[in-house]
Amino acid sequence: YKGKCLEGKAFQVMIDNNLSFDVALYPYELVTYGETGQVAQNWMQYRLIKKYLEELTQDQTLVVESGHPLGLFPSRPDAPRVIITNAMMVGVFDNPHDWHEAMQMGVPSIISKQSGCAEILTNVIKTDYWDIDAMADAIYSIITYPAMYKHLRESGLAEIDTIQWKKAGAKVIDIYKKTINHSF
Repeated sequence: YKGKCLEGKAFQVMIDNNLSFDVALYPYELVTYGETGQVAQNWMQYRLIKKYLEELTQDQTLVVESGHPLGLFPSRPDAPRVIITNAMMVGVFDNPHDWHEAMQMGVPSIISKQSGCAEILTNVIKTDYWDIDAMADAIYSIITYPAMYKHLRESGLAEIDTIQWKKAGAKVIDIYKKTINHSF
Protein backbone atom coordinates (compact mmCIF):
# COMPACT_ATOMS: atom_id res chain seq x y z
CA TYR A 1 0.00 0.00 0.00
CA LYS A 2 1.18 3.48 -0.90
CA GLY A 3 1.09 6.23 1.68
CA LYS A 4 2.86 9.04 3.50
CA CYS A 5 1.93 7.82 6.99
CA LEU A 6 1.28 4.47 8.64
CA GLU A 7 -2.32 5.36 9.49
CA GLY A 8 -3.14 6.06 5.82
CA LYS A 9 -1.79 2.67 4.83
CA ALA A 10 -3.59 0.96 7.73
CA PHE A 11 -6.95 2.44 6.72
CA GLN A 12 -6.45 1.17 3.17
CA VAL A 13 -5.85 -2.34 4.53
CA MET A 14 -8.96 -2.08 6.74
CA ILE A 15 -11.13 -0.99 3.82
CA ASP A 16 -9.86 -3.78 1.59
CA ASN A 17 -10.29 -6.35 4.38
CA ASN A 18 -13.91 -5.24 4.80
CA LEU A 19 -14.45 -5.76 1.07
CA SER A 20 -12.88 -9.20 1.06
CA PHE A 21 -15.12 -11.88 -0.45
CA ASP A 22 -14.76 -13.78 2.84
CA VAL A 23 -16.16 -10.83 4.82
CA ALA A 24 -18.28 -8.50 2.69
CA LEU A 25 -21.93 -9.18 1.99
CA TYR A 26 -21.89 -7.84 -1.60
CA PRO A 27 -18.33 -6.74 -2.35
CA TYR A 28 -19.04 -5.74 -5.98
CA GLU A 29 -21.58 -3.21 -4.69
CA LEU A 30 -19.21 -2.07 -1.87
CA VAL A 31 -21.70 -3.48 0.69
CA THR A 32 -19.99 -4.86 3.76
CA TYR A 33 -22.91 -5.44 6.15
CA GLY A 34 -26.63 -5.06 6.80
CA GLU A 35 -27.82 -5.27 3.18
CA THR A 36 -26.94 -1.59 2.53
CA GLY A 37 -23.83 -0.71 4.61
CA GLN A 38 -21.37 0.51 2.00
CA VAL A 39 -17.70 1.47 2.31
CA ALA A 40 -18.32 4.27 -0.22
CA GLN A 41 -21.24 5.56 -2.27
CA ASN A 42 -19.75 4.21 -5.49
CA TRP A 43 -16.47 2.98 -6.97
CA MET A 44 -15.37 6.52 -7.88
CA GLN A 45 -15.77 7.58 -4.23
CA TYR A 46 -13.89 4.44 -3.18
CA ARG A 47 -10.98 5.34 -5.46
CA LEU A 48 -11.00 8.93 -4.17
CA ILE A 49 -10.92 7.74 -0.54
CA LYS A 50 -7.99 5.46 -1.37
CA LYS A 51 -6.16 8.34 -3.11
CA TYR A 52 -6.70 10.63 -0.10
CA LEU A 53 -5.35 7.89 2.19
CA GLU A 54 -2.22 7.65 0.03
CA GLU A 55 -1.69 11.42 0.40
CA LEU A 56 -2.61 11.62 4.11
CA THR A 57 0.12 12.97 6.44
CA GLN A 58 0.50 13.27 10.22
CA ASP A 59 -0.74 16.88 9.99
CA GLN A 60 -4.00 16.09 8.21
CA THR A 61 -7.36 14.46 8.85
CA LEU A 62 -9.47 12.82 6.14
CA VAL A 63 -13.20 13.45 6.59
CA VAL A 64 -15.71 11.05 5.02
CA GLU A 65 -19.45 11.69 5.30
CA SER A 66 -21.87 8.96 4.24
CA GLY A 67 -19.32 7.34 1.94
CA HIS A 68 -18.35 10.68 0.35
CA PRO A 69 -14.80 11.93 1.03
CA LEU A 70 -14.96 15.64 1.89
CA GLY A 71 -11.19 16.01 1.69
CA LEU A 72 -7.99 16.32 3.69
CA PHE A 73 -8.07 19.00 6.38
CA PRO A 74 -5.11 20.48 8.27
CA SER A 75 -5.02 19.10 11.81
CA ARG A 76 -2.59 18.19 14.60
CA PRO A 77 -0.48 15.03 15.01
CA ASP A 78 -2.62 14.04 18.03
CA ALA A 79 -5.92 14.57 16.15
CA PRO A 80 -7.73 11.67 14.47
CA ARG A 81 -6.31 10.79 11.04
CA VAL A 82 -9.73 9.84 9.66
CA ILE A 83 -13.24 10.83 10.73
CA ILE A 84 -16.14 8.87 9.28
CA THR A 85 -19.66 10.17 9.97
CA ASN A 86 -21.78 7.59 8.20
CA ALA A 87 -21.62 5.16 11.10
CA MET A 88 -23.23 7.33 13.73
CA MET A 89 -24.83 5.91 16.86
CA VAL A 90 -27.68 4.09 15.16
CA GLY A 91 -29.54 0.85 15.48
CA VAL A 92 -28.41 -1.43 18.29
CA PHE A 93 -25.69 1.07 19.29
CA ASP A 94 -28.12 3.94 19.98
CA ASN A 95 -28.41 3.29 23.69
CA PRO A 96 -27.12 4.83 26.93
CA HIS A 97 -24.35 2.25 27.41
CA ASP A 98 -22.78 2.78 23.98
CA TRP A 99 -23.15 6.58 24.18
CA HIS A 100 -21.37 6.51 27.52
CA GLU A 101 -18.65 4.25 26.17
CA ALA A 102 -18.06 6.54 23.17
CA MET A 103 -17.89 9.59 25.44
CA GLN A 104 -15.39 7.81 27.72
CA MET A 105 -13.20 7.19 24.68
CA GLY A 106 -13.22 10.92 23.98
CA VAL A 107 -15.57 10.97 21.02
CA PRO A 108 -17.12 14.45 20.77
CA SER A 109 -20.63 14.25 19.39
CA ILE A 110 -21.98 15.94 16.29
CA ILE A 111 -25.70 15.31 16.07
CA SER A 112 -28.53 16.20 13.75
CA LYS A 113 -30.69 19.11 14.89
CA GLN A 114 -33.68 17.02 13.89
CA SER A 115 -32.86 14.09 16.18
CA GLY A 116 -34.54 13.49 19.51
CA CYS A 117 -31.11 13.64 21.15
CA ALA A 118 -30.83 17.28 20.10
CA GLU A 119 -33.59 18.05 22.60
CA ILE A 120 -31.67 16.38 25.43
CA LEU A 121 -27.95 16.90 24.88
CA THR A 122 -26.33 20.32 25.15
CA ASN A 123 -22.58 19.56 25.07
CA VAL A 124 -22.58 18.53 21.42
CA ILE A 125 -22.38 20.27 18.07
CA LYS A 126 -25.77 20.33 16.37
CA THR A 127 -25.98 20.58 12.57
CA ASP A 128 -28.44 19.77 9.85
CA TYR A 129 -27.23 16.29 8.89
CA TRP A 130 -27.61 16.94 5.17
CA ASP A 131 -25.69 20.25 5.27
CA ILE A 132 -22.27 18.95 4.24
CA ASP A 133 -20.64 22.36 4.71
CA ALA A 134 -21.92 22.69 8.28
CA MET A 135 -20.84 19.12 9.04
CA ALA A 136 -17.37 19.81 7.62
CA ASP A 137 -17.13 23.04 9.65
CA ALA A 138 -18.08 21.17 12.83
CA ILE A 139 -15.52 18.43 12.22
CA TYR A 140 -12.86 20.98 11.28
CA SER A 141 -13.52 22.90 14.50
CA ILE A 142 -13.11 19.79 16.64
CA ILE A 143 -9.81 18.79 15.04
CA THR A 144 -8.41 22.32 14.86
CA TYR A 145 -9.29 23.81 18.26
CA PRO A 146 -7.96 21.76 21.19
CA ALA A 147 -10.02 23.75 23.71
CA MET A 148 -13.25 22.93 21.86
CA TYR A 149 -12.31 19.25 21.63
CA LYS A 150 -11.46 19.18 25.34
CA HIS A 151 -14.69 20.97 26.32
CA LEU A 152 -16.90 18.67 24.22
CA ARG A 153 -15.08 15.60 25.50
CA GLU A 154 -15.15 16.49 29.19
CA SER A 155 -18.52 18.26 29.32
CA GLY A 156 -20.11 15.61 27.12
CA LEU A 157 -18.94 12.84 29.41
CA ALA A 158 -20.13 14.74 32.50
CA GLU A 159 -23.50 15.33 30.83
CA ILE A 160 -23.95 11.74 29.71
CA ASP A 161 -23.13 10.57 33.27
CA THR A 162 -26.04 12.60 34.67
CA ILE A 163 -28.67 11.67 32.12
CA GLN A 164 -31.46 9.50 33.33
CA TRP A 165 -33.02 8.27 30.14
CA LYS A 166 -36.48 8.08 31.65
CA LYS A 167 -36.33 11.82 32.47
CA ALA A 168 -34.82 12.57 29.07
CA GLY A 169 -37.68 10.75 27.36
CA ALA A 170 -40.21 12.68 29.44
CA LYS A 171 -38.51 15.94 28.43
CA VAL A 172 -38.74 15.09 24.72
CA ILE A 173 -42.40 14.08 25.06
CA ASP A 174 -43.13 17.35 26.87
CA ILE A 175 -41.47 19.39 24.09
CA TYR A 176 -43.44 17.54 21.40
CA LYS A 177 -46.71 18.01 23.30
CA LYS A 178 -46.04 21.75 23.59
CA THR A 179 -45.28 21.87 19.87
CA ILE A 180 -48.43 19.96 18.91
CA ASN A 181 -50.63 22.06 21.22
CA HIS A 182 -49.16 25.32 19.97
CA SER A 183 -51.72 27.26 17.95
CA PHE A 184 -50.49 28.82 14.74
